[in-house]
Amino acid sequence: MNQTRSRGIFEQALKGETFGPHPGYVDLKIRISIYNSISQQEERLPDKGIEMLVSSIDEVDTMLEIITKALRDWVSGMSPYQ
Repeated sequence: MNQTRSRGIFEQALKGETFGPHPGYVDLKIRISIYNSISQQEERLPDKGIEMLVSSIDEVDTMLEIITKALRDWVSGMSPYQ
C-alpha cells in the first residue's frame, strides 16, 4: 500500500474517531498470520495480535520499522538483551 493511500485511510479513521471513544487516536490492530506454501493459504493465528491507539501515520511507520528490525535481529540470532 502506498504512503498517500495509507495516509488517507488513517486520516479518514481519525475523523471517525472524533465521534468515537478515542478522539485524536486511531485504534490500530496488527494481526498475525502464517503463510502455508503447501496449501498456498494464509492462516490467521487465533488470539495473536497487537492492538494500540496511535495519533499519526508516522507513529505507525515508526512502529513497523521497530517491529521489523526486532524480528530480523531475532531471526539472525541477535538478542535485544545482549
